[in-house]
Amino acid sequence: MASTEAIVAAGSRVVTVDRDKNGLMALHHRHGDAVIPLALDLLDPQESSIPCTRMQEATRAVT
Repeated sequence: MASTEAIVAAGSRVVTVDRDKNGLMALHHRHGDAVIPLALDLLDPQESSIPCTRMQEATRAVT
């Protein structure tokens, strides 16, 4: 989360990926549209096969 805070403080947007949905949403609420939360478990073989698609979907409304 420290890296996310630093990226946002530098004025950039960031897609955050973690299985902790509550933590991701806390970052999103704190930083607004600068943080795009993407909750998934990269240790789960089914979920880890789709992060690129989910990131595209999550950022589609932003671009």
